Amino acid sequence: MDKEKVYEYIEEADRRETMEILDAAANRFRELYADQELILLALPKNNRKERSRLIAQAIKMLNEQA
Repeated sequence: MDKEKVYEYIEEADRRETMEILDAAANRFRELYADQELILLALPKNNRKERSRLIAQAIKMLNEQA
């Protein structure tokens, strides 16, 4: 499959397919960069309070792993 078809597939992916694509990309990243950690964080755009809470939670988790 050429790159253009891959990009087109990604652009047309539904919610479930998008999660599968992200999972596959994260798994490939882990294979290529075993000494690195990839973190994906989805944040709400319209709820500042919830956004701030999730960011604080992520920072706390990262600090605990350090």
